[in-house]
Amino acid sequence: MRYLQSLEKLHDFDFACRVDRRFEDRFIRALPDAFRTCAASFLRASRQYEVSVILLTAIAAVESGWGRRCPYPNDLFGLRREGFPSPEQSIGYGAAVLRFDYLTPGGRCYRGPEPEDMGVCFAPDNPLWAGAVRQVMSLLQNRIRQSLAEELIESGRGVRPEIRPTVPGWIN
Repeated sequence: MRYLQSLEKLHDFDFACRVDRRFEDRFIRALPDAFRTCAASFLRASRQYEVSVILLTAIAAVESGWGRRCPYPNDLFGLRREGFPSPEQSIGYGAAVLRFDYLTPGGRCYRGPEPEDMGVCFAPDNPLWAGAVRQVMSLLQNRIRQSLAEELIESGRGVRPEIRPTVPGWIN
């Protein structure tokens, strides 16, 4: 149940970000350079197939090592041996597969909405897959939040937190 609540919060986070038009810029800034060229494709596929852009990007990052080691040409998800003509097509295909096979009850690989559930079918030989996906999801969310905080501070609507070094009590 804890995981389901965390995934629901992720979808709420995604929805809130989609309402805010500046989310796209924050999302792009949150991505490493290797994925920035694909940011628009992730956002487009996320909207088209109603899949969390954070989840979609995290799975692609884990499966391809942030685009550095695609198992087949331009295949960021490792789904087709023949590969794809472009990363954009891979992202669209990956989003469709996630939506209809993994996230839709009755889908070919549906076991539940959590990365742990998806991993049973997506990466059955890798027990660490779901944890890696969750780590990338957290990384992206934190970078997006950081970007928002920096924007608020620059606009004067936010306050930069004062950081005080912590001194252990035994030193005094």
